[in-house]
Amino acid sequence: QFVAFKELIDTGRSVEEVAARFGVTPLVIQRRLRLANLHPMFLPLYRADRVTLDHLMALAVTDDHARQHQAWEACDGVHSSPEDLRHALTEAEMSSESPIAKFVGIDAYHAAGGATRSDLFSEIGEMYLLDRPLLEKLAKEKLDACAAQLKTDGAAWVDILPTEQYWRRGDYTRVRMHERPATETEQEQESALLAQIEALEQ
Repeated sequence: QFVAFKELIDTGRSVEEVAARFGVTPLVIQRRLRLANLHPMFLPLYRADRVTLDHLMALAVTDDHARQHQAWEACDGVHSSPEDLRHALTEAEMSSESPIAKFVGIDAYHAAGGATRSDLFSEIGEMYLLDRPLLEKLAKEKLDACAAQLKTDGAAWVDILPTEQYWRRGDYTRVRMHERPATETEQEQESALLAQIEALEQ
């Protein structure tokens, strides 16, 4: 099916024409074409049942044959898992489902000139943000604005961390609360509130 759809497209038919002919959506055709365009070594392995469809879909997150082959070799070939292959191919990118991407926003990232790549095999419309340094820069700028507001509101110190770093927690200790005697004004306020509570209960 991968090969047949590709041959039809190569003869000049559009994705929509092929989809209508076989009674499927254009997305199905696009997914099959992505699989048909994998490195030539993978289709024979699939035909021989040495790899699964999940392996092919993981490799198809990129069109770069050299990167596909590199990830395949790095993840131990036919003994690899689809998850390991996908991670190897996307480790320098950032998923649109990651907290930092959601915080910045895809529109803001695009407006700053950031490029993305869609994952055709994601059921939730996931995409990958290709410029990780830009994404982290935008996150820091947005956090800086939040920090400035906190300082305006009276915070004496704010530290910016675009991504959580658990090892940094060891740098800080919890400040314990200490009770102090109430001032005369506070005692009067407390007495007035207790009187209101008693009246309401009555």
